[in-house]
Amino acid sequence: MKKILADVRVGGIVADWLDRGVVTPRGNPWQWTNLMGMLRNPDCAVTAAG
Repeated sequence: MKKILADVRVGGIVADWLDRGVVTPRGNPWQWTNLMGMLRNPDCAVTAAG
């Protein structure tokens, strides 16, 4: 979340995750559309205050 608040592009976050081998909960490689869907989902919402 810190990277998003720091104005890092979603594609950059996904590229970092791919480089580090981070996968989705289903075990697939991340795509920017997966991350955008998650960020837009109110069930996954968090607040900056924590």
